[in-house]
Amino acid sequence: QEVTDADNKLDGALLESSRDPSEGAGSSRSDGGRLNSVEQIVQHPPLVLFGSLPSTVTNQLTMELQRQGITVSEWLPSQRYTELPALGEGVYVCGVNPFLSRTATTLLRRRRCKLIGAPFPIGPDGTRAWVEKYVLFLV
Repeated sequence: QEVTDADNKLDGALLESSRDPSEGAGSSRSDGGRLNSVEQIVQHPPLVLFGSLPSTVTNQLTMELQRQGITVSEWLPSQRYTELPALGEGVYVCGVNPFLSRTATTLLRRRRCKLIGAPFPIGPDGTRAWVEKYVLFLV
């Protein structure tokens, strides 16, 4: 029952999303736009990660991917309803939880997003494989 409710909430958010996906990657940054001198931004298609996670976890994942040169454009669900991500053709999406297959299907079929089929970031090996998959697709 809980899995279905989570999928339904994300599906509802997907259908309500109305922002223009052409804004591209890096249109909003949770870290206030600050970069360390060793970090380098690589231009790539917009990336939206989906899955309900606490804001501290989303911030940590966003910063870790930033260190790898990957900008997370948005998260779904967003922290605020008014900040729903731009979804459409040319937007890459990837789930962070293993039970979101229905949401992934909705993103592919209804929104025409491109799904990055990556292992889930569980444990050190899973996290490494997850980040490497992004690098292969986006950089």
